[in-house]
Formats: sequence, structure tokens, C-alpha cells
Amino acid sequence: MVTTLERVYDMALIPDWLKCEIIHLWERIDSRREDGSLREWMQSHSRIIIIITIVCISILLFELIASHGSNQGDEVIEQKKEWYYDLNTEQLFVSRAGLDVPIRAPSGRLPDGSYAGVRAYVFTYSLNNEPNESELFIGFLEKPDPNVKGSEPPQNLSGAKLWGYGKLIRTVDDPNWVSANSPQGQEITEPLFSRNTKGQTATYCPPLK
Repeated sequence: MVTTLERVYDMALIPDWLKCEIIHLWERIDSRREDGSLREWMQSHSRIIIIITIVCISILLFELIASHGSNQGDEVIEQKKEWYYDLNTEQLFVSRAGLDVPIRAPSGRLPDGSYAGVRAYVFTYSLNNEPNESELFIGFLEKPDPNVKGSEPPQNLSGAKLWGYGKLIRTVDDPNWVSANSPQGQEITEPLFSRNTKGQTATYCPPLK
């Protein structure tokens, strides 16, 4: 499983919405596996198993697209977009997917001279295929952890832990960056991958344009 997920998260063609769905599903499976009720849970949640199967098939399709696109000048990558966040203006902006953050932001550089653009994960609780701006919210921001940049993740990491390795995250309201795998980081991400008090689950929203 580690090998498969490493391939997924290293692929620029895999969009953030699919990564978020994988994290969401894995968190729910992990919680059941830890308390020993995984088999019972799988039997009573066949719909989730079907979704996992669809996700796995999607991963294979993306791998085929990546392989084909690499022979045509990576044109597919150029057409895909992701959300980014300008730390100076505290505003979202859209740029090419797969960029290594921080990136150049519309406002320029930060006071310390570094780039002001970090990755943003935008979600909605709306069931509309094209939610309006008022229905969107920023779940968290992301940038690399300079202390582990370039190092290989431990072999025992899998699922959401593997995704979070080497990443710092924060909310828009808290200026403090924390490790995605730390208890503080999990406090930020777990509510997004769990049902809220209304029984709703947040869905990642890619840029419409």
C-alpha cells in the first residue's frame, strides 16, 4: 500500500480533489481497523467499498493519462488548475496544478523576500456541482516543511500519514504552521473528513476555470 500511495502523491496529474477523497476514505478505514471492527464495518458499508474500488480505478486511469501525456509535452498538466493563497492579501488565486509551493503570488513577495503563494484546499458542504462563492470555504493551507524537505518518508507510513509527511499546514485564522501529521495538524484536517453536526461531509472544490 505504501508503494501505491507514494506513486499517487508524487504524480502531478492527480488532482487535489482525488487526493482528498483518498485521505477521507483511508481515515475512515484506519479508525475501524484500530478498534478491530474493520470486517464488520466493511460488511455493513458496501457502498464505501464500491467507492474505494472506483478511486483505485481512477488512480490507474490517471497513471495511464500521465504516461501518455509525458510523450506529448505534458500538455494535460498545463490545462489543470489548483487553488493557491496569497499570504500578503489573504486572498485565493488560481494557478497551474502541481507547482512546488511557495510560488509567486499576485501581490509579490513577503517582507522576508520569500514567495507569498501557498497551496489552498477549498471545500464546500453544498451538493451543487458548481457551488457559488458563498458556499466555499478554505479548509487549510499547505507548504513544505523545510526541516524534512527532500528526505524520504519512513517505510511504515501509509494513508493519510504518508500524505502528511513533509507538509506544514494551518488555517486562515491561525498564522502558526504545524506539521500535518502532528496532533495539531490532525485537529485541522479531521473535521473536514468527518461528518459535521448536520451529517454533512465536506467536498473538495477545484477551480471552475
